[in-house]
Amino acid sequence: MTTQPRIFVFHTECVYSRGGEKYLFQLLKRLSTDFDVELHVQAVSNYWRGQYEKENITVTTLWKPSRFYWALLPLFIVVNWWQLRARITSQDVIFATNFPLNYLGTLLTKKTISHCFEPIAIFYDPITIESVPPFSRFCIKVAKILYSSFDKRAIKQTRILTTLNTEVEKHILSVYHRKPDAFIANGVDTTFFHPAKKPSKNHLTIGHSTDYTPFKGSENFLSIITILAKKLPNLKIIITESMVYPNVKAAYLKYIKKHRLSSKITFIGNLNETQMVEFYSGLDVFCYTGSPLCAGGSTASLSVLESQACGTPVVRSTGNTDEIVEGKTGFYIDPFDHQAAAATIFRMLNTSQRSMMRRQARAHAQESFSWDNSAKQLKTLINMVAKETNA
Repeated sequence: MTTQPRIFVFHTECVYSRGGEKYLFQLLKRLSTDFDVELHVQAVSNYWRGQYEKENITVTTLWKPSRFYWALLPLFIVVNWWQLRARITSQDVIFATNFPLNYLGTLLTKKTISHCFEPIAIFYDPITIESVPPFSRFCIKVAKILYSSFDKRAIKQTRILTTLNTEVEKHILSVYHRKPDAFIANGVDTTFFHPAKKPSKNHLTIGHSTDYTPFKGSENFLSIITILAKKLPNLKIIITESMVYPNVKAAYLKYIKKHRLSSKITFIGNLNETQMVEFYSGLDVFCYTGSPLCAGGSTASLSVLESQACGTPVVRSTGNTDEIVEGKTGFYIDPFDHQAAAATIFRMLNTSQRSMMRRQARAHAQESFSWDNSAKQLKTLINMVAKETNA
């Protein structure tokens, strides 16, 4: 293993099993074969700490105020800058995700690569802002007034700006007026995510994953299912939960009870990766209804790729153009047009081409989405930045 440059990775948190956590892990485990990698986060679960330690990646928790995070954000920046400034040498490279970690990175070195999953939602996404209670909305507006200029400065000053795909690029250009320098796409491990033995059953099964945020569009999914259930009495719905907001889940359960769907819908919690393989493989269709109005809603979805790798066709929101092949591995839908979306799923569940779609879904995942290719792209960028002077 080469020790120069070291890669300092700054990320907000690795606590849940969401796409961002999975994405970062898959890249860093591959970087660690060529570089010494240090991950610096504000919070980390025992699960993720253990996963990184298996890859010989050091995980360090950044100092963070226990309360009033946004009010004390300048102190967060100063304390962590002070603690890290002497450790980062002129040969080292920082790979940072969204604000405020990207800003911290640019203060520490000019050798920064910032990866923007999407413009920070609490500053720029009206759907996210409107989804929180009035007092929180007020606090968010204050935080935006105080800090959005620093977020934009970080994007402007970072040496290399990367993102997932051209769909996210549009949102980045709109907010930051800077074009990303490179795309580091989502991938899927098709050796791990593979078609498992399907359980015997006498019903049709649709899968969905939620984290109870506006990004996932689960309210639209439930409305679509309400229509579909009237046409398919043998329908079963399985919903995984990467994280839970109890108040939002209570509202979903109230809706489900009102529409007499309780016997059809099962929430199964947060699954580990092995369980996810079984989940995807046992479905007839996976349905992703992320909002096309949110940069983080429908521009990219790891669950869509993982499902196809397991041989399950997908119905997904518009707002992305490459994750499925229309009519072959699945269909794009407008998640706000519930009637049309339900009709699309109904046709998929009743088509004689489902076996062919399963094969085509897996082939598409294998041919088009590779973590190795994404990691190779990032390694190239790191080596390029590392060779530059820090003057």
